[in-house]
Formats: sequence, structure tokens, C-alpha cells
Amino acid sequence: MLCCSKRYEQLDRPDTFVGTLTFDSVVFPYMEDGGEIHPLFSGLSGLLKTANKELENTRVKVVDFSYKQPKKSLARIADLFLAELLSDDPRCEVGYKNKKRYVLSMHPEPARKDQPIVSDGDTLLVTGGAGGITYEILKQVVADYQVNLVILDINDIYATDPALLKPDATEADLMGLLRSQMPGEKPVAVKQALDRLVRVRQSIANIEYLKSQGISVTYHCTDVTDFDAVKQAVDACDRIDGIFHAAGMEMSQFIPKKERNAFELVVDVKVKGMRNLLAAARDREYRYMFTFSSVTARFGNQGQVDYTAANDFLGKALFREKQMHPDRTYKVYAWTAWGGVGMATNPTVKKVLEDRGIQFLPMEQGVKCFMADLLDATESEMVFSGLDYDFDIDGLLGTPSDQAFPFLGDLTHKADDTAVWTRVLDLEHDVFLHDHTMGDVPLFLGSTGIETMAEAAAALAGDGSVVTKMSDFSIPYGIKLLKGRPKEIIISGTLQAPGEFACGITSVFKTPNGKVMGDPKQHYQGNFFLAKQRPAPETLDLPEFSPVSWEGDLADLVYHPSRLFMFGLFGTITDINSFDGKTLITTVADRSEAPFFKGVTDPNFQAAPVLVDAMFQTGGLLEFLTTSRTVLPFRIAAMTFFAPVEKHTDYLCITRKKESGEETNTYDLFLTDMSGKVFIKVTGFEMVKLTRLAPEDRITDKVTFAETVV
Repeated sequence: MLCCSKRYEQLDRPDTFVGTLTFDSVVFPYMEDGGEIHPLFSGLSGLLKTANKELENTRVKVVDFSYKQPKKSLARIADLFLAELLSDDPRCEVGYKNKKRYVLSMHPEPARKDQPIVSDGDTLLVTGGAGGITYEILKQVVADYQVNLVILDINDIYATDPALLKPDATEADLMGLLRSQMPGEKPVAVKQALDRLVRVRQSIANIEYLKSQGISVTYHCTDVTDFDAVKQAVDACDRIDGIFHAAGMEMSQFIPKKERNAFELVVDVKVKGMRNLLAAARDREYRYMFTFSSVTARFGNQGQVDYTAANDFLGKALFREKQMHPDRTYKVYAWTAWGGVGMATNPTVKKVLEDRGIQFLPMEQGVKCFMADLLDATESEMVFSGLDYDFDIDGLLGTPSDQAFPFLGDLTHKADDTAVWTRVLDLEHDVFLHDHTMGDVPLFLGSTGIETMAEAAAALAGDGSVVTKMSDFSIPYGIKLLKGRPKEIIISGTLQAPGEFACGITSVFKTPNGKVMGDPKQHYQGNFFLAKQRPAPETLDLPEFSPVSWEGDLADLVYHPSRLFMFGLFGTITDINSFDGKTLITTVADRSEAPFFKGVTDPNFQAAPVLVDAMFQTGGLLEFLTTSRTVLPFRIAAMTFFAPVEKHTDYLCITRKKESGEETNTYDLFLTDMSGKVFIKVTGFEMVKLTRLAPEDRITDKVTFAETVV
């Protein structure tokens, strides 16, 4: 670190490079036949991954080699290392083994459901468990397994003046008491003391809550960097079934301004803490060991050279322990920043992370992921990250436009014939939602619901098949993002017969503390049929056009917050070609160049959601031209996909009103080219009737057409 710091200005310019060689400790620990791991190499790699982000003009390389006898291959190793330094590949971490080049990539995987790693009544030794993320997780572990806890934390919480611990004291009361106890101190020092006191009070409250759950909780004021203190706490335990090293601290500062003592402090809590725990418990027969790491260990992060190095070291230290003790379970959890808890609650840290495009993990989802993983003893490193492409300069996540199924989220369950995904709809990532709002409330479109379920069916099929048909589609309840808040949805797919899948989208209501209340709510459901090829296209005899004329600009006439409340991406109706009161023919096209998802302009879609929505819009437009009634998609008997559609291409949408019921209207729709070739056919499309437009929002008197007389 000192080398990078002292030479920062000389290094941060074009045609300069920083590199290091490592052996079996960066890329190859993820291979089953990797060699002996040396965690120090990995710590060095973590340091350079951050240098790679801060030194934007510098080529930074970590080249990991796996040779049984590296001394006999020094010339070959040197040649490969120099070739990497001089290559055009911007990746920081690469590896060479058996004449092959390896790089790391990440893919989502659900946790397996085996026997629980933790058993009822276990004694769990935890560092840093009195607050933050660790405490939130311990609450659930205690609830599910009734484990007993031995918590090591640096704060001597029970040495605090009892007058400062009165439960009913407000912050104003505490500030007054501190001022009286700190005469002459500057206001900033008193405020810092108040912040520490608030944390102490919260830690005490947290521990008392854990004790109230009927378990044993022992708290030791222990500096984990002090071996004697750790050994004393360990020796005081009658039994230890598991060790959970979660202590950590973060002191962000860019490399040129990073002070050595701050660097060592951040590293020591993680690295010395782990070393001391392992040494103190060397003769104990514990069964499992967990540690908390960070996505920075995988990606690097500006300002966190020490934090990244420490976490990368920590992960490979556990991998090394696994090599030496294969009968034990070792797990390292590399978390992204959590929302509402942990280090990212610091306003400055939160702002920095948001500016760098990091997606925050909702607290209840993080706890749920951890608990699910306690049933999977097979994986040793779990990375919990959103699709933070801006953060991932090494391309471990691939590129946004390469995502095969952009609407699917985390795969949470997988069996031979069924799969379940959890997806959080978020206005920051799902920017398309800004273009479909009713009264400032973003709505998940019917067409995007179809697309999401089509992706679930295609992912479950897993053989490259394409969606050819959908049947029995319905929207029992729409999805709203009230107040713009993120909305978690659950997507499921089940194999019904070869090539046929029943899919659905549901959600559950959760209290602020994450407790699920009531039964799941069904939002979308439908059956999807997949095949290697789409059916042969049908051809439709285009009807004779009935002239239509209107006042003013077509876009203003059609797209209005009280009528068709789609904008931007979904402003697809470009012309009204014909209308006779029953059959409406429009020209539609997907001409938008704006992002659909953050950073993704042209995603890989299964069911053409933009143009399918354009078809749905024509049903609404037909009603505005006749009944002045607002309608929304409700049910579809069948939708057939004959051929893929393209952007920047004009299509005709032919909409025929078939029936008007008490609560719904029914239509048939066809998306064709100008010759009548059918691309998408929708039959039995029901739209539910809502309110009539206010007189000032009606357009019946602004459009003229010749109505067919039957």
C-alpha cells in the first residue's frame, strides 16, 4: 500500500502498470483441484483491485499461477506475466494453469436445502454481534435454532454510567448529561460522545432482547486484535459449536491520503481477529465457522484499499482452513451494502455508495438469504450483490445487455420441474416504470408481467426454446409501487407437460420488521408453451380502411395522464389508419433509444413487451373513441407469437371489439406488417371497465370517423 501511496502521481498516468504474481490463491481456490492457498496473496490482490479503480490511467494486473513445481517453469511464468501486463485486456485478476488462461465470473445459484448446518441449542461464539447486520441475523438464528451466544465486542457497554442508561432518556436528556460531565469540551466532542452512547444503549437493548428469547447470552468486552483477550474469552466457554467472525470497521480514504495506522487498524480487526480466533480455538471441536466479507473483496472499491485487502484475505483464509479441515463447514458471506442497517447507514458512506451505482440489499432480504444458506453446506463463498454493473469493471457479471432473462431476479428455489425467483422492482434500476404511471404511481404493465413469466418458462426449460403461445392469462391484482418504494415480487414456473409451463407472479405483505402477514397475493398468472421453432406465420386479409381525422397533435390526443398514461418508451402509437366503430387499425413502432433498465437500452426479451403493450393500448384507444371509458388489461384467452419483432419498424395493430359485457370488453388483436403477415395474435382479450373520462378529457368530439352500420 505504501508503494502505491508514495508513487501515486507517477503511477496514475497512461502507459504505466502495477502488477504482481500469485500462486493458487486468487483464481484457483474456486477450482476443486487447486493447490495450497496462501491468503496473503489474496490480500495483495484485494489491495490491487482497489488500486485498479483509483488509478484509472494505470494497468493493474494480478496473475495467479497454478504449477505443481513453479521453479521449473520460471521462464514460462515470466513470459505469461509480462504478456498480461502488456495486453489490452482490462481485467485485473487472471490465472494460468496447464497452458490455459482462466478468468472469474459470477452466476446466480439458489441455496441447496440439505440438513441445517446449525443445530438447536448450539453455542455460537460471535465477534461484533451486539449491533448492525450481525445482530439482525442473530435475531433470526436465535428464533429458528435457539442457539446460545457468546458475544465478543470491543465496547465495555456495562461500564457506562447508569445515569446515561435510563431507558426513558431522550437524546436531548443525554446531551444535557454529557455536557455536565464534559465541562469545557468542544461541541463536536460532546456530539461524538453522544453518538458512542447511543450505540452503547442500542447494544445493551439488543442483548437484552436476545436474552428475552430464552437463550444464554454472554457478553465479553474483547478487542479481537488482542490474542490474550480472545484466548481468555474462548477458554471461558464450556463448549463452542460454531464461530462467527463478523467484527469489522471501515475508514474510507483514497490511497494517497490513507494513513498507515488507519490501514492497519481496518486490516487488523479482520485479519488479526481471524488469526486470533483460529489460534485460540485450535483445540476446540467446533463444526462450522462463518465470517462476513464484502463485495469489495470481489470487485474492489475506491477509498477502501484496506477494507478490500482485509476481506479478500479473510475469504481465502477460510478456504485454506477448509483445505486443512474438510470435515468442517466454512462459509464467507460477501455482502453488498444493506439498506437501513450497518455501515451504509452513515450518510457519507451511503452517498458515496449510491454515487458509485451500488444497489442496497433490503434488510429482510439479507436475513432471508443468510437463513436459506444455513441449509447448504456445499458452498464456501457467497456473494450477495445486485447487478452493479458500474461497480464491476472486471466484467464478472457480464454486461447488462447480455442478460438472458432481465426480468428474473435471484433464483431462490430450483427443482426438476419448478423454479422460484425473487425480484425487487426498483425505480432506479427499472427505469421503464417511470413511463407508466397513474396519478404519479408507477404501475407494472400487463405486458411486462407477460414478459417476466415468459422468461421464467424459458429459464426453466433451459434448452434455448422460445415462447410460441400463452393461454389463460389473467391479472387478479395489478402491481403498484406506492410512493415510489421498491416492491418485491415472487416469480414462479412449473412444468405442466413437455413444453408447457404454468407461471405466476405473487407478492407478500411484510411488516416493517420483515414479518410476513397474510397469504401471498396473486398478481399475474398464465400458461406458456415453448418450442425450438415458432409456428408458421399466418396471413391476414387487411380490411378496407375507413378514413379517420382528428384535431391537433396525435401524440397529445392519445397520450394523456387521464387516458393512456404511457409515455417515453411506451409512446408507440404513431398513426390512426382506420376506424369504423368496431375495428381500429393503428401504426405502432418501438422507436425509443432511452434505457429500459438502468444502462440497458435494448434488453433480450422473450415476448416483445413494448409492442405487446402497444397492442393493449389500442383497446384503450378504441374505448376513448367511442365510450370515453378507461379500461385496463384483465384476461387473455390466447396469445400466439409467430415471428420476432424488431425495433424501428412500423407494424399495423388491428383491434376488433368482439363483445361488451357488464364489467369487461372483449377484443381480438393482430400485429402485422403492411402486407398482413401476422407476428402476434391475441384472442379473447378482456379489458376491465373503469370510470368514464371527465368531460374535459374526452376526445369523441375531436376525432371523426365513418361508423359502420350493421
